[in-house]
Amino acid sequence: MTTFDVSMLFKDFKITAKKETKDDVKEKKKDEIDLCGIFESWLAGNGHRFNRKYRVRHRIKDNSLWLYFEGVNPAIHFNVLYNLCASVGYRGRFWDFLEDFDCWIKRGRNRKYYCGFCTERKYYKTPEELVINHTFETFLEWFNEQVTSDHVLELMHSRGMTRARIIDKRKPAGEVAADQEEFKIFLSRLKSIKEGNPPMFKNPSGTKIEYLPVIVAGKEE
Repeated sequence: MTTFDVSMLFKDFKITAKKETKDDVKEKKKDEIDLCGIFESWLAGNGHRFNRKYRVRHRIKDNSLWLYFEGVNPAIHFNVLYNLCASVGYRGRFWDFLEDFDCWIKRGRNRKYYCGFCTERKYYKTPEELVINHTFETFLEWFNEQVTSDHVLELMHSRGMTRARIIDKRKPAGEVAADQEEFKIFLSRLKSIKEGNPPMFKNPSGTKIEYLPVIVAGKEE
């Protein structure tokens, strides 16, 4: 199966920000972390908690770390670089993000660290402690709950627009259908977008849905 390089999405992406002061630079360097290195250290002591065996691969060109779990559909990708995310690459293209376990590391007036994305702050003594509890532990819990033989990968596509999600086969069919209908309504509303917008937003009719098994071989441990 052809895989898609998620990093290509950000190849031409630029971020602009205000000019940094010397104090900003000092604080930034002080709080910078090696997310991949911290993850590997955490994984060494916690990898046995995942419900499937795994192997780790390092990609030299961008210093990212990729996780491959035994028996999991190869269309589902897990990687760590600036954040930790689960995504889908299917038929040679990027399909969608399943989950983004991102953490915006900020430091409070109490000199402790918290995630700037969270509405309710939870403080930790170090950035490492923050990402371990906020990101890695959350990923572990999500993986063990969602990546099982009781789940399937739902892929929706309509004239260039795609969406992916993992759904529980034990979930009432009515709930699944209702969510699908909401997505189709959203697509239909895109018809009102004026000319000059990206082609992916044109002619959103003809939504198709495919289902792939999340687990293609082996059993949960």
